[in-house]
Amino acid sequence: MLGLWILASVVACTPVVRATGEPVGQAASAAADGPAAGQTSAVTAKLMLTAQAFGKVTFGMHLADAEKLLGEKAPALGEGTGENADCRSVSFKAYPQWRFMVEHGVVTRADAYAADHFPQAENALGVHFGDSLEAVRARHPTVRVQSHKYDPTGHYLIFLSDDAKSAIVMEEGGGKITAIRGGLEPSVEYVEGCF
Repeated sequence: MLGLWILASVVACTPVVRATGEPVGQAASAAADGPAAGQTSAVTAKLMLTAQAFGKVTFGMHLADAEKLLGEKAPALGEGTGENADCRSVSFKAYPQWRFMVEHGVVTRADAYAADHFPQAENALGVHFGDSLEAVRARHPTVRVQSHKYDPTGHYLIFLSDDAKSAIVMEEGGGKITAIRGGLEPSVEYVEGCF
C-alpha cells in the first residue's frame, strides 16, 4: 500500500512534457498568469502574420481599439499623414519592425519593413524574405501571380483568404521575395500604400 502511495505521489509531481519539451503544467500556469516581467511567452516570441491579423491587431479594428489593446499611442509615419488623414501609416512600439495602414480610422493592413531590417517576417504561409519564386510556387501552386508595377521582371504573389476579403501579398524581384504584407482587400493590394 505504501508503495502505491509513493508511486502515485511521484506521478502526480512529475510534469507532463509536450513535444516541445515544455512542461504542460508550467505552460498552462504561464498562460493563465501571463509572462513574468522581463520574460517573453512562446505566443509573443513568434508573432505570426495572417491575412486577418498581426499579433493582437486584427485588420478591420479601429485604431483607437488597437492602441487601447496594446497600451500605447501609434504615431503616424511620413509626411502628410496626420491624425485626420483619410489614409496614413502608423507604428507600434510593440511591433517595431512593422507598419500598419489606417484608413478612415480603421487598421487595414500590416507591412514588414525591408528584408535587411527584418529577415524573418513570420507568416501563416511559411514564406520568408529571400525565398525563391520557384520554391514559393512549388509550395503554394494556387498562388495568384501578377506582374510588378515598377520592376519589369518582378511579381506580386497574392494569397487570398477563403472568403476573399483579405490576403497576404508578397513582392518578388530578382527571383526572391522582397516584401511581405497582409490585410483587408483591396487595401493589401495597394501598390503605393496610402499614396
